[in-house]
Amino acid sequence: MKSIIRPIQKDKAKVLKLIRHRDKSHRLDPQGYFLIRINRKTGRIEVGFCDYRNVMRYRLSGKEPKDLLNTIIRKGLVSLQYHAAYLGRELEKARIALDLRQDYVQDEELRWKKKEKRRS
Repeated sequence: MKSIIRPIQKDKAKVLKLIRHRDKSHRLDPQGYFLIRINRKTGRIEVGFCDYRNVMRYRLSGKEPKDLLNTIIRKGLVSLQYHAAYLGRELEKARIALDLRQDYVQDEELRWKKKEKRRS
């Protein structure tokens, strides 16, 4: 069976206005918040789930962001779509930092360290 790809007609597609990430409509997830860090010794991403009394309720760690995010979603620790999307970005960023031996700071852009030249 041959597939047919048809171009999208410009006049039929709706144009959406982009919403800034830190827009005033941003609200906290009622479920709680997450703390993310990397552990170089174990080669794992570590995640803590906290309530709004700043008590850590759950801890989990893993090497794959998709497995961590899947667990978080299936356990009902997020209730807002954009919070799940944010976690996905942060977990991937943590993995990249871990794989490339870079520093990871949650909610900050990765800062690339230059490799030090070996002295002979």
